[in-house]
Amino acid sequence: MLASLVACGDSNPPTNAADPATDETHAGMSAATKRPYEPPMLPPTPEDTRPPPLARVVRVENLQESTFRAGQRLGDTATIESGASALVLDLREGGRVTLQPQTTARVGSEAPAQVILASGVLHAELPPEGGSARPPLRVGTPSGSVVIEGSGEVWVAANAAASTFVAALSGRVDAVAFDDAGTLRTITLQPGQSLVLGAAEPSDGPRDADAARAACRLVIESASPTLPAEDLESALARLLPDLEAAEAEARRGEELQGGVRPDPGSSEAAARQRALVEHGRALILRRRSLLTRFEILRARALRAARDSDGPDPSAQQRPRVRAALGLSPTSEPPTSEHPTSEHPTSEHPTSEQDEAAGPEVPDVRAHE
Repeated sequence: MLASLVACGDSNPPTNAADPATDETHAGMSAATKRPYEPPMLPPTPEDTRPPPLARVVRVENLQESTFRAGQRLGDTATIESGASALVLDLREGGRVTLQPQTTARVGSEAPAQVILASGVLHAELPPEGGSARPPLRVGTPSGSVVIEGSGEVWVAANAAASTFVAALSGRVDAVAFDDAGTLRTITLQPGQSLVLGAAEPSDGPRDADAARAACRLVIESASPTLPAEDLESALARLLPDLEAAEAEARRGEELQGGVRPDPGSSEAAARQRALVEHGRALILRRRSLLTRFEILRARALRAARDSDGPDPSAQQRPRVRAALGLSPTSEPPTSEHPTSEHPTSEHPTSEQDEAAGPEVPDVRAHE
């Protein structure tokens, strides 16, 4: 009888036996819900709602010798000291700028794609982009401006004597500067031509990057080490008449647009239309001259800031200049009792970002 019981087995096994085939937990089922297990939902990552920066660092050639990191955002108060490392920047409105070692620069917002070069060597590229309209890339220097229209490639060197050397390698490159009479002149450089800003005619120049880099370094190394003490003051003195002229032309336009409109088809209406067209052309020329004057002042102020803690006249005049350029509401001229100035803070990255796709970090602010 005992043998038969062993052979037949127990027809009612204990209910607490752990059978993997029937255990709901092992079968991937929740004992409480009787449904497949689902992992908890993580909260969504908040999107970056900040506007895109004026420029972003995309490459640092020598990370050990630089405080900058790839992915870093740069605003228009960011002073960029490249130090011993070259920095590659992408501008928000298109174009790539490489700052060679020992270069001082900043990005600007008085033009869509604007870089202010105080000293050192800069390489700028604006690649072709189909048939879509794109703003030119502007490089403001202590002696004038360099403009890439459409597409092109240029090397620019600004030395210690506020002299600027420009070498065009491709595309259309305009050298914009004032002559001795104070008239704004634009000289278009063809690929393989170079110019010292302010000269009357271009000359043959380097035709490849290596030759252009060598020529720029020679310009830097052969310059006198200091600027005249009145350099910054003279740049401000030349800016003010252009600023007042642009403001006067803007007021003239407001007067032409206001008042009682004459009857369409009348001689008064035709005269008014001619005056508006003439005003539009004059305003463009006034603003073009003012923008170049301001880029010169801003480059010289940035250069002077390295050696002194004095007030920055470009920061004091900036609200008024932006209003005259049509970039902000009309601003009253600053007074000596209440000067308008920039007061940015200093923010530096606290950790390294991956060079290929680093996260955005706060803007690096300059000490004005």
